[in-house]
Amino acid sequence: MSKRIGIFVHYDRRNTIAPSVFHYLQGLLEVCDEIIFVSNCELSLTEQNSVLPLVSAVLTRDNKGMDFGAWRHAIDHIGWSHLKACDQLVLANDSCYAPMFPFADMFDTMNSSTTDFWGVTEHPAALTRSGDLEAHLQSYFLVFTQRVICSEAFKKFWQEVSDDHADYNTVVGNYESKLTPILNNAGFRHNTYINHSDCSGDTGGNWNKALYVNRTIWSWRKLLQKKSPFLKRKAISFHIERVPRLIRTGYGRKITRAAYIHTFFWRKCIEDSNSEYPIEIICKEVQSDHGDTWINSSQPGKRILFYANTPYRLYKDLTKAVAAKKRQD
Repeated sequence: MSKRIGIFVHYDRRNTIAPSVFHYLQGLLEVCDEIIFVSNCELSLTEQNSVLPLVSAVLTRDNKGMDFGAWRHAIDHIGWSHLKACDQLVLANDSCYAPMFPFADMFDTMNSSTTDFWGVTEHPAALTRSGDLEAHLQSYFLVFTQRVICSEAFKKFWQEVSDDHADYNTVVGNYESKLTPILNNAGFRHNTYINHSDCSGDTGGNWNKALYVNRTIWSWRKLLQKKSPFLKRKAISFHIERVPRLIRTGYGRKITRAAYIHTFFWRKCIEDSNSEYPIEIICKEVQSDHGDTWINSSQPGKRILFYANTPYRLYKDLTKAVAAKKRQD
């Protein structure tokens, strides 16, 4: 019988474990024989005990090295001899709502392939805030086979993960974006659960090109349509925090139609995906962080902003096109 070990990284600025995390762990327990829970914050003993029925161990540490520091910490706790005896290692974190669709379906699909390690989505090669990145599997959910786990390249990578980095972009540049190329260069093949070459239709803007390449934020609706088990928390929070500010500061014309949908109609989009995820968990979290305004997508003011933006944007585009034609003439 195969054995699958999962390492789940948690962080919460309130030093609590959210209901969405418990739901995620319950789903993960259906496909993992053992889960190590690592929290990068100071959890009370009560909070730690609350999650023990779902996991094999609870580890707490400072948020140094962020997710990669936590994964390395758990690997050290497990020990390489025990780790090499398992068939698969799963690395996950609480940056997503999951499972939006059953994990078992995803694992059945990926286990039928001959890949050595896999993820759900791949970040394309791009110049971002984290630097010039090679194409790589996004680290919110990664699975490694025993062949990779037992390799020197994999062990060396984790031995070199440092706790010195506390900045998100530095961790992405030094670790997340490097792991896939390192294992590829060692002769291992990777794959993704979602073939997202056609998941760019939700973008269509360029006011922040560095973020548009991240499909988990800008194409999350299409990822759900493809039955991705994951919805990034930032897919909702980013738009709630960013889009209204840009509207207020006069940059409304640069906001795409998709950005409005992401911001104002996220609940309806999730419901339309036919996911069985208890959406009230997400609603309560959004309500706690951002207030009631962003939960009910039927408010007239949101629709006015949405529809009013479209003709204005078309007018600006037409004006630019006419001016360009005059210059050519």
